[in-house]
Amino acid sequence: TVLEKLLNEFVVIDVAGNNEMLLDAYAQIDAFSKQRHPDRVLPGNARPMGKNDIWIAATTFATGATLITADGGFMHLNDVFIPIKLYDPANL
Repeated sequence: TVLEKLLNEFVVIDVAGNNEMLLDAYAQIDAFSKQRHPDRVLPGNARPMGKNDIWIAATTFATGATLITADGGFMHLNDVFIPIKLYDPANL
């Protein structure tokens, strides 16, 4: 069916603890956002993120994707961990 074909195009990543790249990205992004990363310095103040947002960013990193978001809370990760395109619905 059309739905099955579409679903087969999706990138699926295991978030149940079996994907080392995903878990490492999660830890690095969380540490960076809290200004606790051992190798990368976040300019300005810490920007703690919600756990779901960290999963979104880590999954974007692990899949090599670009994050398209209207949430500016990800922008400190732009070109440090992931490419981000900020979507502004007012500019349609």
